[in-house]
Amino acid sequence: MSMKNYPMLVICACATIITSTLHAAEDTSRPVPSFRPRVSSVEVNSSAPDGPSDDAFAAYQRGRFLTAFHLATVKAGEGDRAAMTLLGELYSQGFAVPQDFSKAGDWYALAAARGDREARFALALLHLRGSGVKRDRQKSYNLFKQASGAGHVEAAYNLGLLELEGINGAPDFSAAAKAFRQAAEAGNSDARYALAQMLISGEGGPPNAVEANELLRLAAQEGLVEAQIDYAIRLFRGEGIRADETAAAGWLQRAAGHGNPIARNRLARLYFLGRGVPLNVIEGAMLHMLARDEGLADPTLDIELSKLTPTERAQADIKVREVKNANEISLRR
Repeated sequence: MSMKNYPMLVICACATIITSTLHAAEDTSRPVPSFRPRVSSVEVNSSAPDGPSDDAFAAYQRGRFLTAFHLATVKAGEGDRAAMTLLGELYSQGFAVPQDFSKAGDWYALAAARGDREARFALALLHLRGSGVKRDRQKSYNLFKQASGAGHVEAAYNLGLLELEGINGAPDFSAAAKAFRQAAEAGNSDARYALAQMLISGEGGPPNAVEANELLRLAAQEGLVEAQIDYAIRLFRGEGIRADETAAAGWLQRAAGHGNPIARNRLARLYFLGRGVPLNVIEGAMLHMLARDEGLADPTLDIELSKLTPTERAQADIKVREVKNANEISLRR
């Protein structure tokens, strides 16, 4: 299987053909995602086993970072691993102190050596990027594995991506699916999406369209745009689920509402055909023009644009301007 690298830090949609009549020019075959680390700040929780249950944590939560730094420094001197992790986070984020990934790495390493799962996850990310520490993907893998074994959800997801990439040689689809499932069962939407793709393709285990659809539905409900698109496509085609063009259009509308150009083009096709939505060539034209302005071509939709009357094209142009103006106003806020 061909693995591509993308600079994005989120999973991209697996482009799938809706039907032969709705075949989109942007479609490619990519059954499972390539490695894009899920980056997040360390979660320091006073109620968790790794969380400092003292005034340092309370100060951090209230945004009193300098106080948190001084209190955590005292606790760290007493060997408190959670306080060490908190210091690493303060240096990593540049809260109360100048941002210093090297010092953050030192504190994370001390806490990780004492078994703190948050520190192991954070240190893995630093080694993955080479921020303040030596870039070492194998070390990242080992740390993700340790943190995942301690129940860290994001670490499990990243572990799955590295297994999929073939960190130990050839891609280990079985190990990737296992890691994704751990994170998916804990509610991670990216992992649900990744596992769904593997269940569709049959990589890492027997294909299971029903479970894949449920995982896509859950991830879509949580707002993952890529899952909304793929779930809509499978609903439209009736793949492992009863076909429902209206529901499919609804999911595409949600994804298009986030500005996703793929969703806009797919929804545009439905408007031009009047499938799942009322026939509306002006709405379809508006959606395609917005997607085209984002660099996403579709010759079939270009043909539909050419069929518009001058009045219809003018109305579509007005709607495009309205959307762009609304977006600009939103960005200024």
